[in-house]
Amino acid sequence: MPETKKEEERSSKIDFNKEKYEGAKRMIQAAMRNLERVSNYVEKMEQEERKDFYMGIPGVEGTFDGEALVTENGKKKVVPPNYAAKSRLVFGDKLKLFKDGDRDVYKQIDRPERKKIEGILTKKEGKWYLLSDSGSYKISDVSAQFNDAQLNDEAEAFIPADNLKSPFAALDRIKKSKEKKESGETKDIEIKKPTIKKKPIKKTTLKRPLTKKKDDKDPEEKPKEFVADILDEDDLR
Repeated sequence: MPETKKEEERSSKIDFNKEKYEGAKRMIQAAMRNLERVSNYVEKMEQEERKDFYMGIPGVEGTFDGEALVTENGKKKVVPPNYAAKSRLVFGDKLKLFKDGDRDVYKQIDRPERKKIEGILTKKEGKWYLLSDSGSYKISDVSAQFNDAQLNDEAEAFIPADNLKSPFAALDRIKKSKEKKESGETKDIEIKKPTIKKKPIKKTTLKRPLTKKKDDKDPEEKPKEFVADILDEDDLR
């Protein structure tokens, strides 16, 4: 078979494989888009069901201002910071407070559309802030501590899409650079074995034990002193 014909067959196979690859890639991308649409639809359905369920439970409703649930009358109920950080509550989220036995329970019943922003973490008067192109936003100290935040760390957060001037942002994650990760690694420490000096062995002469004479009397034993119980006032048992 001529070389030119072999080369033509080889190139046609390459083109065919490339076409198959591109076709499979387009199918995967289309499937991913459809999956995302279905996921968003299911999420909205779950939100509506959750909203209807909690709307029927007696309790106090209000909006989240970054730290507390604020009712229509202006009364504030402080939201547990760990719940707000874990749920990534955003300024303007609608919450409901109700009783479950003896404890207070907060639930998110509605929320505005989110917008993800990126920025740099900084501190002002001991409080954590995120500086971004959209503005400066206060973030939860609990969330910053949980994510091991450091000054000038790059981070991502959520704000309400319809209120870019909100004072608070929900911290999503911190992007740690490779340099910071490497700087945190521990270095191997070389441990040197101690050198033991041998002491000269001294020769000892054995002595005969002294025999006690009958007239010798044993020394009188002194009575033992009473030791107070030291655990009386500071008992650690």
